[in-house]
Amino acid sequence: EANKEFIEKYDNEIVVAAKVALDNFISGYDMSLSPQRWTIAMFDDQNAVIGMTDITYDNQQGQYIYVGTLNFDDTGKVVGAQPHYLEVNGTVLGDDGYCDDVFDTLRQLGGN
Repeated sequence: EANKEFIEKYDNEIVVAAKVALDNFISGYDMSLSPQRWTIAMFDDQNAVIGMTDITYDNQQGQYIYVGTLNFDDTGKVVGAQPHYLEVNGTVLGDDGYCDDVFDTLRQLGGN
């Protein structure tokens, strides 16, 4: 329940952070900035979140995956975000290693 409340409270900030992160890598893409068009969930207990949405890039329909950590001030206001992993249509655009343990576990569980 706490995770759901966190996502509902900060969904706009998460989507904006995901867009800003993607803007640093590519341009000319189309995706919705409406949080209702995203699947967003807590990634861990360190304020990291994962977001996924449909995207069109280079005339191809696909999916954008973003993992990032929200940064807060003393009042609980989001003051920034640190992107950790960005993927568009199966191509990894940015990966700082933050997600490696989780992704390794998923690969083991999935058998690939």
